[in-house]
Amino acid sequence: MNKITYFLSACLVILILLCTYFQWFTVPELSHKPLTRNSASNRSLLGKLPDTVLDLFVYQTVEKLLLESYQSLMVNMKKFDTVLNKDEQNTLKTYASLSMLSETEMNQEVDYLPDHTIERLDFLMTDIRRIHHKTQKMKERLDFQSICSQMLIQPIEKKNLMKIEQHNLFVYFTGRILQICPKKIQWQPHPDTSHSVINILYHALENPLFNNLHSYLENFNNKPFMRTENIFIGLYVKYLELAFEALHTNMVIRELLHGRPDLIKKYPELEYLENAMYIRRIYKITQLMIKKDE
Repeated sequence: MNKITYFLSACLVILILLCTYFQWFTVPELSHKPLTRNSASNRSLLGKLPDTVLDLFVYQTVEKLLLESYQSLMVNMKKFDTVLNKDEQNTLKTYASLSMLSETEMNQEVDYLPDHTIERLDFLMTDIRRIHHKTQKMKERLDFQSICSQMLIQPIEKKNLMKIEQHNLFVYFTGRILQICPKKIQWQPHPDTSHSVINILYHALENPLFNNLHSYLENFNNKPFMRTENIFIGLYVKYLELAFEALHTNMVIRELLHGRPDLIKKYPELEYLENAMYIRRIYKITQLMIKKDE
């Protein structure tokens, strides 16, 4: 009987140790639950990044990068004189020149130009006014006052630590990365979250932002470009923007623009950004050559 008792006690100890290990040394998924109410303090906690906020950020990013790349095309238009015939040159200029419109001209309601591929360059060109108008309508529909009223860092309660810190991460991400609300957010995760995805993401968002995000997304243990939660979609699109500026585009094209057809289906305008990155590279190389000649 004693042997059985000892055996069961040993099994119980092993089980407790295993539970402790998996509690502290695995990276959990973020909750997909909608807005929840903390019964202890009657506070509203975010269960995820709001869809409307994410959608606006994605389209603002697409518009910004397309504007920059089309403006770069206008600067480098002569480079294509020997590659394209006159009709192709005129088509390229027609689409690219839309990026030079004033805000008043950009806001005018017009019949949009259809998407057009410049075959010899394999450039898919679009009427940037269509994306601009879509972004503006999203802004008009978004209740910023309601959204920003939720974006408050909540004080810690031990019994609801992970729920509160997950909410705080969403608030911090919205302020630091999406910059939807004007108030600057100051926050650091609680030490008891040190082995959680909350803490890992917090450090990925520290300066220098591009370097830290790149290191995070290079690590296969973080399921790079595979996550489906809204905060990760926002993180991937922010990395895309930074990679565009840094001319470090191979990974984001391969893993995001080619590797996530679900996101292209949800945000088809992302498809234009592969060309935008190529155009950006041409512009940057040209600028470096000019500086070298000087």
